[in-house]
Amino acid sequence: GELRPLRRVLENVSIAAGLPVTPELRIVEDAAPNAFAAGLRPERSYVGVTTGLLETMPKRELEAVLAHEVAHIRNRDTYLMTMAVVFAGVIVLIADLGFRALAYGGRSRKGGALVAVLAIVGFLLAPYAALLLRMSLSRRREFLADAGAAEILNDPEAMALALRRLELDMTTVRYADASTAHLWVESPTERVDSRRGGMLEFASWFNTHPPTRTRIAALEEAGGFRLPERLPHDAPFAAELAEG
Repeated sequence: GELRPLRRVLENVSIAAGLPVTPELRIVEDAAPNAFAAGLRPERSYVGVTTGLLETMPKRELEAVLAHEVAHIRNRDTYLMTMAVVFAGVIVLIADLGFRALAYGGRSRKGGALVAVLAIVGFLLAPYAALLLRMSLSRRREFLADAGAAEILNDPEAMALALRRLELDMTTVRYADASTAHLWVESPTERVDSRRGGMLEFASWFNTHPPTRTRIAALEEAGGFRLPERLPHDAPFAAELAEG
């Protein structure tokens, strides 16, 4: 059908990445340009792109975004992040059980007051520690996926151009949710948070993605190039879909 050219691009990227099968394609009706990957195994995974991405990205940059998502699948990041979410839940559960055990039976022991204070602090901080662990892991995987896209296409500039275009676009994904933010090529919640103002540096600790400019700088350094000041005015991929 009308999405055949897009499926062909995804298939070519998947073959270049060495995936055993091409991920299924999903289209998300959303004006914000973004994409994501999901699935516990490369054999049963899918890549989603928003309609906003198709209407914003030229073919070369769209290909890089798809390669980024395919790199996540190849690196098994979708499985890793699912396990990280489970592990974070276990940390919180253990802290909760320890707090309850202390509350109902540990007060009479020697040094009970100190233990109680430590248990309360641990109970309160455990969710944040688990979240920071997940965020740190997610950030590392984003850098690896950017490098993976550059390697798959042998075109690091394409990924950098795509990131710059995403950075300049101010549309936010509807229903942005922090619990799924790590799935997207660009954090869908970062702009929402930045508009709220106040304590932005502290809030940035909890972002699932490194700053876009840092990701671009890493690609520039690895590829030995500098992005032009102005982005190319190539036609978005949606024009090809309309023609084909």
